Amino acid sequence: MAVAKCKRENNFAEFDVIPETVGQFTGLHDKTGKEIYEGDLIELPFGEKVAHEVIFRRGRFSLKRGDVSHALCIYHNDSYIVGNIHDNPELMKGVEQ
Repeated sequence: MAVAKCKRENNFAEFDVIPETVGQFTGLHDKTGKEIYEGDLIELPFGEKVAHEVIFRRGRFSLKRGDVSHALCIYHNDSYIVGNIHDNPELMKGVEQ
């Protein structure tokens, strides 16, 4: 998580985060029910076991691998989140960004 510290005052919690690590919720869930956010890395249910990044471009969420992207909504129910681009950058090694 990107949370560095938390302080609680008057029943409100305040969190310090690294702004670059904040991703928007897509409104979708993976096969296990986990919420999918922008910046998550997802494995598709077919083909090679490679991670695709969840991106938001041109008003929609997509899965991106190198310079190829796919519509996220088609695959989310059969896919698994395997990490995210901030905590698991090694999953994206060898891919043109």
